Amino acid sequence: MSSGTNISNDPRRPNKVVRYKPPQPGGPSDDPTPDYMNLLGMIFSMCGLMMKLKWCAWAAVYCSFISFANSRTSEDTKQMLSSFM
Repeated sequence: MSSGTNISNDPRRPNKVVRYKPPQPGGPSDDPTPDYMNLLGMIFSMCGLMMKLKWCAWAAVYCSFISFANSRTSEDTKQMLSSFM
């Protein structure tokens, strides 16, 4: 196989190549799940404390774990630790 045959059989099209551009931070692709879980955790924890409902307290713990697991590394750690309290 010669190099001349290899070039003519090349299926790639250089005019169709598009350079990858990473998405802008803070754009619409951000996942709001940690924020929603943090809010749900606060609501469940208040219901668990005020109404003495154990299932609400456990749901608050569950929501706070999900919020912590899905949070970004750039977020404030003090805020994340306060969500567990």
